[in-house]
Amino acid sequence: MNHRLHWARVACAILTAVLLAACGLAAGPTGRPGPTPPAASPPTLPAAPLDGTSWRLVAFESAGVSAPPAAGTQITLEFDQGKIGGTSGCNSYGGGYTSVGSSITIGEMQQTLMGCEPAVMSQEEQYSAALRGATAFAIAGDQLTIEHPGGRLVFAATP
Repeated sequence: MNHRLHWARVACAILTAVLLAACGLAAGPTGRPGPTPPAASPPTLPAAPLDGTSWRLVAFESAGVSAPPAAGTQITLEFDQGKIGGTSGCNSYGGGYTSVGSSITIGEMQQTLMGCEPAVMSQEEQYSAALRGATAFAIAGDQLTIEHPGGRLVFAATP
């Protein structure tokens, strides 16, 4: 037998035994697979106050100036189990979010690529940038505010 082939087989057998042991599949003293420890349950976290809520943008606020969305457009925002979605005046969007206390971080978002009037597209870019920069939120009655470096977005609750 070729010595290289012999050592290759030995190395392969040792590697297989190590991998099986690491996976908890190595044979126990009886020759049967050893017991697999129970999987740890993930901690149960309280539901975020935003989950299950729906909102309609009523104002962009910046430097003390409040402006409504462009006429004929509707901007919506829905929260559901760590995900957001809605319409941004022309396109639909979606992504993920996390919140701890009053802090919020909105992750990468995807959106459809329909083209609209330049003013509506500009509004959409402003809205998307505000969401991506979101740092904090507050809910007071039927109003949600989302703070971002350039100001805040003000929403009204929708059924």
